[in-house]
Amino acid sequence: MYTKNPDFVFANNITAQQMVVTNQTTNDVTWRALENGTIDYAGVSFSPPVYKQIMSVHQNHFIAAPQSTGMSFYFNEKIYPYNMVKVRQALAYLVNRPAATKIGEPIGSSDVLIPDGLTTTANKQWLSAAQLKTLNPYNYNVNKGISLLKQAGFKKTAGGWVMPNGKKFTVTIYAPNYSDWDAGVQEIASQLTSVGIKTNADVMDSTIYYSPNGAQSGKYGIFCDWWGGWNINPYDTYNQAYFAEPGAYSVSNTGKIEHNANATNIMNVPETVSVPGMGKVNLLQTTVAIAGNLPLAKQKEDVYRLAKSYNYWLPALDVWNQLAGRTYSTERWTWPDFQKNQALLNMFTYNTPVVVYQVLGLMKPKQ
Repeated sequence: MYTKNPDFVFANNITAQQMVVTNQTTNDVTWRALENGTIDYAGVSFSPPVYKQIMSVHQNHFIAAPQSTGMSFYFNEKIYPYNMVKVRQALAYLVNRPAATKIGEPIGSSDVLIPDGLTTTANKQWLSAAQLKTLNPYNYNVNKGISLLKQAGFKKTAGGWVMPNGKKFTVTIYAPNYSDWDAGVQEIASQLTSVGIKTNADVMDSTIYYSPNGAQSGKYGIFCDWWGGWNINPYDTYNQAYFAEPGAYSVSNTGKIEHNANATNIMNVPETVSVPGMGKVNLLQTTVAIAGNLPLAKQKEDVYRLAKSYNYWLPALDVWNQLAGRTYSTERWTWPDFQKNQALLNMFTYNTPVVVYQVLGLMKPKQ
């Protein structure tokens, strides 16, 4: 609970005497609070039936604000067979991303058209039309997926797929228990199972999932997390993929890349990868470079190298672009006309509209 500070420079603008921030770890808890009218604002996703019910009570309204993130499958390349690029590419073809998006994020989200680490908007801003044509959209194609598995030495038997080491190929996808992600992962598990790859969705409480014994342990071959770095700038998405997510590297104030020998690397992506038609690309150095003071043409060239590398090597498979689904209630408060003001609308993206609008004196209590 936060109490208004009467000595704050903009205290006269703030009409709320107290603000209560609730810690709700699952979507269904937030749904019940919105349905009961106990909260005035929430960032949460919905299934269609729940959406219809919640929008019908307490003057609740929904907005899908711009956002650069979503659910992605991250691969741990230290765990067999995900160290094989053809296996990662095969899974990309065997996952019907639009179908998973329709199940998991039917409201306020969009498909990932090209899994290169960038949103559709960022792709248009940073890559030329000719460059975009060189990227693989990995449209759902079972035949291509099966062909890549066979090229990697897998064999299809009556009991399912067998890996080159002679063991049965089964997949476990680990994910936190966000209701939308749970639904999407279950759909993808069903898709892979339907082509003979027995797949289990291991969905657990988010507090356990994000603990040192969960996704940060380095024990998971495929695990779900956010992608995109929460920012449309390409540096943020590749920084997340190669620095923040793996947790094994950092950058000093002088731009020097440092390896954290005692950290658990949960992805084990090589520092340098070979990309057909492009040669070797140092992922870490190139990511750091685009954050520097480069001429725009050189920066765009390096962004393309990173996009092309991500698209070929597939350290992760970005499933959907999850817009910022926000619900606000006008039952007790008046809100500003943010739809006509991009700066105000952006506050929903960063999940801070109540604080900013209160400080600016733009929210008033209803009598």
